Amino acid sequence: MPNDRPWWLDAVGYEVYVPSFQDSDGDGWGDLPGLHQRLDYLHDLGVSVLWISAFFPSPMRGHGNDVADYRDVDARYGTLADVDALLDAAHTRGMHVVADLVVTHTSNEHPWFANARDARYRDYYIWHDPAPDGGPPNNWLSHTGGPAWTLDRGTGQYYLHLNTPHQPDLNWANPAVAEEFDQILRFWLDRGLDGFRIDAAHFTTKHADLPGDPLLDADQVPETAAIHRRWRRIADAYDALLVGEMGVLELDRLTTYMHDGGLHSAFWFGLAEADGEPSLVADMLRAASTASPHLSWTQSRHGRPRAVSRYTAAITTSDTGAPAREDTAEGRRRVLAIATLTMGLPGIPSLYYGEELGLTDAVIPASKHHDSLARTTGGAMSREGARTPMPWEPSATLGFTTAERARLPFGSRDPSDTVAAQRLDPASCWSVTRRLLHARRRLAQLRDHSVEWFETTNEMIAYRSGRIAVIANLSGHAQPPPFDTSAWTCVFDTDQPPVLDSPAPLSPLHKLSAGQAVILSK
Repeated sequence: MPNDRPWWLDAVGYEVYVPSFQDSDGDGWGDLPGLHQRLDYLHDLGVSVLWISAFFPSPMRGHGNDVADYRDVDARYGTLADVDALLDAAHTRGMHVVADLVVTHTSNEHPWFANARDARYRDYYIWHDPAPDGGPPNNWLSHTGGPAWTLDRGTGQYYLHLNTPHQPDLNWANPAVAEEFDQILRFWLDRGLDGFRIDAAHFTTKHADLPGDPLLDADQVPETAAIHRRWRRIADAYDALLVGEMGVLELDRLTTYMHDGGLHSAFWFGLAEADGEPSLVADMLRAASTASPHLSWTQSRHGRPRAVSRYTAAITTSDTGAPAREDTAEGRRRVLAIATLTMGLPGIPSLYYGEELGLTDAVIPASKHHDSLARTTGGAMSREGARTPMPWEPSATLGFTTAERARLPFGSRDPSDTVAAQRLDPASCWSVTRRLLHARRRLAQLRDHSVEWFETTNEMIAYRSGRIAVIANLSGHAQPPPFDTSAWTCVFDTDQPPVLDSPAPLSPLHKLSAGQAVILSK
């Protein structure tokens, strides 16, 4: 039976991009047994919810999102027994596990599509006759470039794919598709999975009239929300979490998907798309926290450049335009300060793997790209710089694998980027992040869902939520806090060394240095 207080209200999430996290068998691919080996690391860091990327059998033409079987594990990642062992080990440590679920399309090698010329599976996908000139039915484009329609010469009809032609879109107007996914959800929840991160959750339904409009789902919110409510009824019976991944920055529209028994939470990607400009961060956090207390917060994700790289690019001051070492350090401080702001807000703050180390994007040679978006744009756009192997230790293969090569290049990481080095440095990103995550856990009973924002200037951001207050100085100079802090106790400080990691009064004359953030309590 569900708990009275949902377990995710005080959670801290962590996205594990499985192919690049830890390889256990020396084939150069991260896998589920490798993740199992690193559970103690994540638990010690303070993570309570693991979001693991898609691990289903796949031809890997779409990073595993081209699913060929929803009820099994790709051999690169392990077996169903490995999933069971991972879940048992995580639950023993008090952690929950959420998996990616791709619902908008399958691989063209999925049995449903392979048999789509048969009547039983024909309507599992979206087929349409050619336009009068014999071309595609409308002008829709795929996300990876080119038409969103491919002709099946065997039947003379086009099928829809908003990604590559290897990823045909499912037809959610067909009740049989919904019934299939009911069974898929129950299959994994019965095994002990704690929920799903629903990939592109807003793109399930398409306009039946196929209008020539790039906003494919603009008129489909009611139909899509109804599907979400159907999933929610299943998830609630298991006390499971449903988090939507949607490329929707408009808050009024995004929050619609959580209304009336819809998704429990949804990622809001305002911070993941921004360059960390202080006034913009303040405006975005105010608006988003006001719009809903159930958002999932993240600064980085596997489809965009890492936050440190984005922030560093925005603050680069060298004449050549290349990031200087001090610029990267400032970018890391900004990531930590903004992370501190999200930790005090209602909702689910989440880290992308390696973010606790302050990693920047790696440079991937054109010949090494696996990303379909990189291939279709000639390397001009790629998501793989943010997907290189996790740097565990300063060795040739970073402690990620025993193989000479990994699926992606190792990224020319500096020894100071590694977990092994940062664990020894009390001022490292890892050390500060660990203290921050543990502070959030200690403050669970002091937070509530009402957020009062202080009127601030000079690139200071501050708010109060229940019995805690959070202040971040995103300016380039030291300045005093924006309110009298004499009655408050400092319980976390990005600049406070661990030996002083205990509540201590914060002087009303105290100044926050550039990039510093604090959490106060009463």
